[in-house]
Amino acid sequence: CLTVCLTDEVTTRDGQTPRLLEIAGEDGQYVPAGAEIRGNRLVLRADGIEHPVRARYAWTDWSDQVNLYGKNGLPVEPFELI
Repeated sequence: CLTVCLTDEVTTRDGQTPRLLEIAGEDGQYVPAGAEIRGNRLVLRADGIEHPVRARYAWTDWSDQVNLYGKNGLPVEPFELI
């Protein structure tokens, strides 16, 4: 698993698990990731990725599917961590 620390707590607006998160191993090949929200942390994991080293969120134009929001009520901006 890979833990991403954000600056503030997050939640999903629709009560579903966060969408549009991906992780990659050393080969740089991204795959969709499941996520667990723990306050301001996202714990990401995906089958087949033993040692994730990269993460990204909403990296393509999927604005109609964004469901991850901050305490301020605004959607979390797309990001990539490498």
